[in-house]
Amino acid sequence: EPMLGQILSVSISTGEVRQITKDLSNYYWLAQGSGKLLAVQRDQISHVSLTALDDTSDRATQREIHKHSGSIENVVFAGDGSIIYSSDAGGKREIWRMSADGTAARALTAGSDVTHGVSISAVDGSIFFSATRNGKHTLNVVSREGSDMRQLTDGPDDVYPSISPDGRSVFFQKGLFNKVVTPWKLDLDTGKQTQLSERFTAKPTLSPDGSQIAYYFMDGEIDGLWRVGLMSSLDGSLLNKLTFPKSVTERRMRWHPNGTALAQIFNEGDSINLLIMPKNGGEASVIRNIAKGDVLWFDWSRDGKQIVISHANKRSDVVLLTK
Repeated sequence: EPMLGQILSVSISTGEVRQITKDLSNYYWLAQGSGKLLAVQRDQISHVSLTALDDTSDRATQREIHKHSGSIENVVFAGDGSIIYSSDAGGKREIWRMSADGTAARALTAGSDVTHGVSISAVDGSIFFSATRNGKHTLNVVSREGSDMRQLTDGPDDVYPSISPDGRSVFFQKGLFNKVVTPWKLDLDTGKQTQLSERFTAKPTLSPDGSQIAYYFMDGEIDGLWRVGLMSSLDGSLLNKLTFPKSVTERRMRWHPNGTALAQIFNEGDSINLLIMPKNGGEASVIRNIAKGDVLWFDWSRDGKQIVISHANKRSDVVLLTK
């Protein structure tokens, strides 16, 4: 069981390790004196909310359906309307499922350590995700009920899977952080991996019809600013570039289910907003105040009438601990 951000003591004479704290909080910065410890205790409460959009898509009605102490990162609508998400509620980051009203939450995996990205097959509901094993990020798949978990790639940095509509291919990102970041395709029938482009491709996401991949990149050909690129999923050729405001610093986007636009979620103070960008480069629009707090991830319902959002609130306190 992981002990992230906990406080331990080590005996200088014997090397014995003793854990001082064991809870769901994280601890940062320590000061010691007179047998007492001062520490900064940081708690995160994660929420999952449903936001309903009206017919004109310029107003939103939010309803929180779930919350717990810790982290809820990836969140995705399943084909049956239930919600798949990754959570560390059990101590390690696992795939969970809950009903559309936030009830009946249960873990589908054990010991998987989910990291970057979750995608659900429209064919059989299989769940594709990135997980960490032995210091490597690999692609994995588990059935809709949590059985038959399999590792699909060896890493070391295979992340952000996006399953094709026919369920036969997974598009994903190779590389993280300061490494080369490129788009790849995994053929599930043969296991063959194919690089689609040498172009920098961050957080690729496949269009609903499977024909295009949207991704983030820094446009060195123009001004070095971040943009959204659209490439062909067939041969990796560049199809279009979409510009968004510099003030939008988050990098989280999803295709609208009708395939005509991309939505990017972002914070503006405590308010979470949604930027709608037509894929043909038309004028973007903003839906404001769809949730509150720090945005984590989001997804559209299959009919495009709802958005599920994971978001968090953090609190820090100085606490006095007695050894």
